[in-house]
Amino acid sequence: MARMIVGLGLAALLSACGGKPAVDNTATATETRAAEILSANGSNDCKKNPDFAPVYTDAKISVCSSAHFDATGKDAGTVSYSSAAAPAVILAWSKEHAAKAGLAERISNDKMFSAGEGQKRTIMVMALPEGSGSKVTVNWGKAP
Repeated sequence: MARMIVGLGLAALLSACGGKPAVDNTATATETRAAEILSANGSNDCKKNPDFAPVYTDAKISVCSSAHFDATGKDAGTVSYSSAAAPAVILAWSKEHAAKAGLAERISNDKMFSAGEGQKRTIMVMALPEGSGSKVTVNWGKAP
């Protein structure tokens, strides 16, 4: 009798397996369309990057975005890219360009630096090792 009860209990448990998952991880048509629109509208368009935020010569850009904030009149952006150059080379090159653009260095270490001209123009460059090269993120901002 005990074996029959255990067998029925196991059968009930096994029949409860499967079915629809508790959480649906599939993208909805709306989410998919939103991603398509974002891509179509140039999410990787670097035309608005200011001259004080250049990317390294061999950059393979993965993200390039910018935004204008009507309330403040400020523009800001982010560029993420990979390069065959070492992080130290990227940072030295970026510091040189920032200095030529008249930006004063604020913070600097072996992984990042930031520079600016008061609140008018700012830049932060982060470069980390990736394989034999670098993964770089540049954040910039400028006010009218």
